[in-house]
Amino acid sequence: MSILIPLLCQSTSEDEYYDYDHHGIPVEGERYIPVEGIETLQEAFSRQRHLFLTTGFVGLSCWLVFSSLYYYFEKNNPRMLYCPEGPLAPSLCYNRYSSIPLSMYHTLIVLLGEYPHISDYSIGGRIISIFAVIFGAAVVAIPAG
Repeated sequence: MSILIPLLCQSTSEDEYYDYDHHGIPVEGERYIPVEGIETLQEAFSRQRHLFLTTGFVGLSCWLVFSSLYYYFEKNNPRMLYCPEGPLAPSLCYNRYSSIPLSMYHTLIVLLGEYPHISDYSIGGRIISIFAVIFGAAVVAIPAG
């Protein structure tokens, strides 16, 4: 962390030495972030590194699995068409779940706790949504909080 501290702060001149250990990191005016607090935060993250990696792996896995399931159930659903220009430009319309990468955006919204377009989903999509919200709360939202 001591390597990053000089990059976070601007000194008034190149010859001036700033004692970060004594003052901390200047934020605005006379306010400073104590260096000890940042070091404590860094230590906490490094101690829980495996927990963060495991949570990230499980969250990413859920995201990919649910994106694939949404793609499978909703790719031919005509109610999932989105037309950014409205009915005036039907050539720009596309299905929200026409590919797995495209469905990843909408799946992430569901995993983070939103529940958009529920009336437009097919029965299979609604069942997947129930499980996605449960897994999203347990795997994504709670660890993020």
